[in-house]
Amino acid sequence: MAAGAAIARFYVLAPGFGNRTYRIGWFESPPFAVRGADGQPTGISIDLVKQAARRRGIALQWILQKQSSEASLVSKSVDLWPLITVTPARLKVLHITEPYVQHEHCLLLRDDALLLAHEHDAVADRQQH
Repeated sequence: MAAGAAIARFYVLAPGFGNRTYRIGWFESPPFAVRGADGQPTGISIDLVKQAARRRGIALQWILQKQSSEASLVSKSVDLWPLITVTPARLKVLHITEPYVQHEHCLLLRDDALLLAHEHDAVADRQQH
């Protein structure tokens, strides 16, 4: 019964984050972070973090940044960032949680719009795929 009460308290009651408002940085990075029609940040990552914070009773102040995510965090301009690429260098200076999303970026080209420096590179690439 005590374990059940402890579990219920953890899931039902928000932990005590006090009256602190966390400053969370962002910049436009569609579709993850964009400026909404009302000027406020929105997008996949922004909306996910907003919902998680709301559920846990965490107050956030969204601050549009002109500098990089890493520079904003290291300079303490902000406390949090909603989405960042994990690199060995960043792991040395930032606390980064386990990933909640993983993705790749690809460059797609039409066959008639090759951007390769040499035609033989294009032929070799087509043979590999």
